[in-house]
Amino acid sequence: MRERAPSLVRNADLTSLDPTSGRNGARVAAAGQAQPADRFDDWLPREYLADYYARLDEDESHTLAFLAQELHRRGRVAPRTLDFGVGPTVHHLLALAPWAESIDAADYLDGNLREVRRWLRDEAGAHDGSPFAAQVLACEGAPRVDVAAARAREALVRRRVARLLRCDASRDPAIAGARPGSAGYDLVMSCYCAESATADRSVWRRYMRHILALLRPGGLLLMAALRRCRGYTIRGQVFPAAGIDEGDIAGLLDDFAFDDPRRRILQARHLAAGPLHGDEGVVLLACERREATGDATGDAAMEAGRAVLRGAPDLSARPPRRRLPPRGESDDPDVRPCGSRSFPRAGGAPIAPPHEDLHAP
Repeated sequence: MRERAPSLVRNADLTSLDPTSGRNGARVAAAGQAQPADRFDDWLPREYLADYYARLDEDESHTLAFLAQELHRRGRVAPRTLDFGVGPTVHHLLALAPWAESIDAADYLDGNLREVRRWLRDEAGAHDGSPFAAQVLACEGAPRVDVAAARAREALVRRRVARLLRCDASRDPAIAGARPGSAGYDLVMSCYCAESATADRSVWRRYMRHILALLRPGGLLLMAALRRCRGYTIRGQVFPAAGIDEGDIAGLLDDFAFDDPRRRILQARHLAAGPLHGDEGVVLLACERREATGDATGDAAMEAGRAVLRGAPDLSARPPRRRLPPRGESDDPDVRPCGSRSFPRAGGAPIAPPHEDLHAP
């Protein structure tokens, strides 16, 4: 089991790591004395998956339940959605898929995107996400949670994912190839990303500013973050965390006049078993980016926030989709489109027609 190494974390220089890979992009090192990790881009995602996601831990149980609850409570199917910092994992997409017509999954590391692509193609040896699919269905109150239902939800994710994209939260815009403009995503989800990619809170704020700018006014933000974590270890390597909590997140949103605090859902969940991966709990957030209301004071605050978050990319024009080669990486991570087809209702959630199919003949 991963354990925190507080003395090493306090003394280590953990501020120079590459951005936006976060907890989903940690390098797996040989077992032994914990050492500060130097970079994220040479880690081994398959070993990381085997270490972190061979089971459903308490932090992810909280996260999946929260995502399922908030998506169902709002009851809206979003035309364009983004998972920023997806890592090599797909389990958060399992909760998102019924509420998205089209999903872009973005990450800083090519190796992470390669693992997601392997899962999307259902290749031999791809990571098994079925326990997480079953957990999502249970959280949604599905009448039956069995292998067939889990596979149906996984199939839905494969149909919904439109593009795999490179992202970098240190840049504005944070999505590779995006153009500055006024349009953004209808829903942005980012779990365990910005706060677990740096030990510097000012850098965390900059990363978050660029992530928030990807959401259009009126759009929904879903986020999960490590709570009061200053570092975490993976097989002898120590990785950074900004040590933020719910107060830091609330302050960030207030400073940017990002949302209406009265409608914000911000929760801290402690881990019953104590620190699990270096964090004492998780922080969960659901909020909507503020829109113009006609109130002069509120609109002035919103415009001031927009000035800070300016440069949101124009995502309305998608590049043409081309076929991927059957194996290996491609310069163009887009998947190929398919014709419209129906999909049955699952778990009581309204399912929009599939946007595309990764495996259409």
